[in-house]
Amino acid sequence: MQITSGTLLVQRVSSFDNPALTADQAVAEYHTATTWPSNVTSVVAVALDSQGAMAAIGTPGAVSDNVAQVILFQMTGDFIARGASTPPGGKAPTSTVLQLIYDPATNNVIGSGYVDSPSPLSGVGMRLSVSK
Repeated sequence: MQITSGTLLVQRVSSFDNPALTADQAVAEYHTATTWPSNVTSVVAVALDSQGAMAAIGTPGAVSDNVAQVILFQMTGDFIARGASTPPGGKAPTSTVLQLIYDPATNNVIGSGYVDSPSPLSGVGMRLSVSK
């Protein structure tokens, strides 16, 4: 399975969530990233159906049934949820694991999660090769 465009999109989202960057730097990095950013230490990618992907990251049923095949990317490192809603003056949540569900048919990330420990993905879907 070809995941080049999906990998590039996930690299850009990962760079946007790099806590070492200011918000302006993160936006610029999102638009120009072509490699894994320094905040990502490892990457696992698994091909499976959308319901299986949501169940693997702990949010079953959050994606519609009409997405047949997706790729679940699980990155470890340091992340800040820049897009999260926070009260005025509040800080965005941080995590050590970023999980993104990518739909190759639309080239969009259709689900995400920020957690503090990786989900066990052995035996879940088909493991894909991703270089970090």
